Amino acid sequence: MKVAKKVQLRRDSVATKRYCLCYNIQLQTNCGIELVGKKVSLPFAVLVGPKADVEAKLFLERSFADLVRHPLSDIPTHVSCAEMADALEMKFQAIVETPQKNTDGPSVVQPRKFNMQTKQHLVMRMKPNQQGFLALDNFMKLAVAEEFQQKKSAASDGDWKLVPFYDWFFKLAEITNKYLYSMWYDGLIYGFCSKEDAENILRCIPRSVLLVRFSDIEYGKVKISVKSRNGEIRHHWYEHADLNARSLNSELLSNHKFSDVDLIYPDIDLEVALGGRNKPRVRLPRNLAPDEIYFDNQGAAT
Repeated sequence: MKVAKKVQLRRDSVATKRYCLCYNIQLQTNCGIELVGKKVSLPFAVLVGPKADVEAKLFLERSFADLVRHPLSDIPTHVSCAEMADALEMKFQAIVETPQKNTDGPSVVQPRKFNMQTKQHLVMRMKPNQQGFLALDNFMKLAVAEEFQQKKSAASDGDWKLVPFYDWFFKLAEITNKYLYSMWYDGLIYGFCSKEDAENILRCIPRSVLLVRFSDIEYGKVKISVKSRNGEIRHHWYEHADLNARSLNSELLSNHKFSDVDLIYPDIDLEVALGGRNKPRVRLPRNLAPDEIYFDNQGAAT
C-alpha cells in the first residue's frame, strides 16, 4: 500500500489525510461458483506527535461520520444534543479507564455513566439551537474556560488564554484518570456542575456537606463547594499540580477547612467514605500531687 510521497508535509496536512486497506477477496463455493471482489477497511489516520486538536477531530469523525457505508465521508455540520451527549460520555469513559502504565491490563469494571443532568450541562455549554441541534464547530472552537499562562520573564506576570470546549473536556478526563479515579468510580465526585447549581444543591441538604465538581470557567481545576454547619457556602479550588503532590482524599480528611463537614453529596458519610480523620491525640495533664493511698502503701515497701 502506497501511503504518502516523500515530500515536506505540515503536521496539520498529515493529520487530515485518511487511508484504507483494500482487500482482494476470492471465494469458491460448493456449487462451483467463484466470487471475486474487493473490501475496503475502515479509514485510519497517521498522527504526528501528541496534539489535542487532532485527537478531537478524529473523535468527531469516529462518532458522527458514516464510516461503515461511506468510509471516507465527512462529518456533518450539526448533530443532535442526544448524539453529542452519548458521544461525550463514551469518550470520557475511554479516557478515564485508560491504563496509566503499559503493564497495566484493561479495566474490567463497568464504567461510570453520566446522569441526565451531566449530559444536559455539557451540551448546553456548546450552545445548541432551538431545534435541539448543535454545530460541531462549537466543540472545536467555542471558548468555555480560561487558563492563566505565566510569562517566562516574570513569574508573577502572565496572560489569560481562552480554552475551547474539547481541550477543557479532555483535560478534566485526564485529571480524573490520573488523580481522581477511585473517587470518581465510587460516586464521590459530582462532576460537571456550575457554581450556581452547586449552591442550589447544597442549600437543599440540612447537614454540613461538600460537593466535588469540575470548574466550568478555570481550565483544569477541581472545585470543592462546601456548606458549613452554620449554612455558609464557600468554594475552594485545586489544580492538577496540587492533586499530584497530595491526593484529594487526604486533603479532605486532614485540611481544617473541611473539619466541620459531615457528608459528601448527596448523603455519604465523609469519614466512612474516605477512611476516617486522624484525630489529634489529647494529652492529659499529669497529676503530680500524690493522694492518701500513696502514703498508706509506703509502709509495705520498707
